[in-house]
Amino acid sequence: MRVIGRLAHCMGHALESSVTVPISAPPKATGTQAVGSSVSYGKRYVVVNMLNIITVGEDTDGQAEPKPISEEQVLNIETLLQDTKADRSKFLAWMAVPKIEDIPEGDYDRAVKALQAKARKL
Repeated sequence: MRVIGRLAHCMGHALESSVTVPISAPPKATGTQAVGSSVSYGKRYVVVNMLNIITVGEDTDGQAEPKPISEEQVLNIETLLQDTKADRSKFLAWMAVPKIEDIPEGDYDRAVKALQAKARKL
C-alpha cells in the first residue's frame, strides 16, 4: 500500500512524501484491521519524512522487543523456501522483515503454514 502525504503552506509552498508499506497483521486480525494498521504506520512515516524528524530506537507500540525465531526455525524456513521454489523477496516482504532471521517468534507458525500450503499446491 502506498501512503502519500502533502504538507502545504498558505503561500503556496508544498512538500510531499510517500511510503510503501506491506499490508500485514497478526494472525487473528481481520483484513480491515490489517489495512488500518498499515495506513496508520504509513501516515506516521510520511510525517516523519516530511518534517525530517529524527527518531531513536524501533517503534514497538509499547510492547517488549519481539524475540526472533531460533536457528533451527530459520533452517526450517530456508528449507521450505528452497523446496517450494518460493520467491524469497516476496516472502520477506509478506512477512515484513528484511531477512529470515528477523521473523518474530510469534510469526513462525504463520510463515511455515504459508510455505506448507505452497508446497501442497506443487
